[in-house]
Amino acid sequence: MAKISATRQFKRIFPILEKEFGRRERFRSRPPLEQALASALLKDGKEDASKRAVKRIEREFVDLNEARVCAPDDMDHVLGGAYPPGTGLVVTSTLTAIFNYGQAMNIDGLLALDAAKAKKKLLKLKPMPSRVAGELLFTQLGCTKLPAGAGLLRVAKRTGITSKGSTDAQITALRRIVPKAVIVRAFHAIETLAERICTADNYKCRACPLNEYCPAGVDMLKKLKAREARELAAREAEEKRVKEQRDLDRRTRARKRAATSKLKKAIAARSKELKIPVRKKTTRRKPAPKPTGTKMVQASSAEVKPQRKKKKKRSVSKKKRSSTKKT
Repeated sequence: MAKISATRQFKRIFPILEKEFGRRERFRSRPPLEQALASALLKDGKEDASKRAVKRIEREFVDLNEARVCAPDDMDHVLGGAYPPGTGLVVTSTLTAIFNYGQAMNIDGLLALDAAKAKKKLLKLKPMPSRVAGELLFTQLGCTKLPAGAGLLRVAKRTGITSKGSTDAQITALRRIVPKAVIVRAFHAIETLAERICTADNYKCRACPLNEYCPAGVDMLKKLKAREARELAAREAEEKRVKEQRDLDRRTRARKRAATSKLKKAIAARSKELKIPVRKKTTRRKPAPKPTGTKMVQASSAEVKPQRKKKKKRSVSKKKRSSTKKT
């Protein structure tokens, strides 16, 4: 891939990102917590859909604190198919970062600090998504410079807009490249790409709209193709080995059967020459199956022994006994 200037590279990829993720509209004045949710739930760069999404969250959960502790997949289910997978994680991370600051769903105290201190704390607030933090800097703190978002710096480095260096050097170079008129739009577009596709732990280069213009994406696609070719070759070699082994086993069994048949014929011919009587195969009768359950069998009359009747003892009264004694 031919190397081009950073400004030209930005001008080439920026329209593609806006076409893919939408153009960021102008901000509206909102309370900090509401603005954070609206930023997390942006759709195509617009905040209209975020109102409906917030209402769905309020209907589903008792309060925002319950929404904070829910699973990201459950939050994706609540938001519906209008949002891409992973938006639930952005929402729960935003609410968790707000709660971690003051153990409450409120960041008014953070925004009431000095502007410089608030900017530093907001960018370091974990696990606040860098896109949401940058949106809060624009809306609540009146930031006019490009924020040093983690996703922004990552994408700029991978696409070749900035070179290797410290964070301050990279953000300074980006501020010189990005025009002031499109700072908010560029931040939204690049950060959305970093949030959904060009993540920190996984390069989804196949789904990236910049895979033809990104040096890191081109190299990654080459590596993926080479790895897939190796895996395909290994799979084909294993299938060939299994097939050859199966054919070898089949031929071995056929040879054994042929040798056994030949030996039996030789034995039969020799026995005929020596006039050895051939024993007939005796088939053994299979024993009758034993009864599984206990059956009541009625005995025959011959097997039943007649019972002797016991003689009844005569009862003698006391008077008769006394009379017999006297005599």
